[in-house]
Amino acid sequence: MTASDKINLLIAIISGLGMLVSLAVCIATFLILRATRETLAANKEQMFAARRPYLDIAATPGTEQPILTLIIRNTGSSAAQRVRLTMDRDFLFNGEAGGRNIRELPVFTGQTDSIAPHVEIKLLLGVGWSVFENPERSPPRFSVTARYTFEGQEFTETSLIDLESFKGHSVAESPQLAALKKMTVAAEAIAKRIGQLADSKQ
Repeated sequence: MTASDKINLLIAIISGLGMLVSLAVCIATFLILRATRETLAANKEQMFAARRPYLDIAATPGTEQPILTLIIRNTGSSAAQRVRLTMDRDFLFNGEAGGRNIRELPVFTGQTDSIAPHVEIKLLLGVGWSVFENPERSPPRFSVTARYTFEGQEFTETSLIDLESFKGHSVAESPQLAALKKMTVAAEAIAKRIGQLADSKQ
């Protein structure tokens, strides 16, 4: 092999190595761009999830009275728009025949334009014992489906409501009722003392 051939071979090897390096750089750049795209997409999804509304639907017993309440709450950071709520079963208030059907309230039969963040819609279902005594009119299990939009996206969420877990729920005495009881006892004691004084003067 002549010196010229050796030089040409060396040039070819260097050129080949240069092409391999360029290919490696292109592959690395592609991988970096793809990872960056995926990171940006994940960040965008996280930001959207942090911004969007969430409609939370649950039943709760009263803290001072044995009343069951259905609460529709927006726990998200933005307003839920064009909200449609539906119940899968009829539910008569307080389990009373001919009572108001919760399923036919305007919030379930029409569209609510907007529910702002942290806003609650509270619907009274009835007194616990009366509701539980009439399961055919006030079913202990039902579901509520919420359909709403935000920034052009539609969301559908179904919440299963189970009232059975509230059976036997203890209710704390109302502070107002406790104060009223104390006032009654004090008034009775005063009336008794006045009666004793009146008797002693006779």
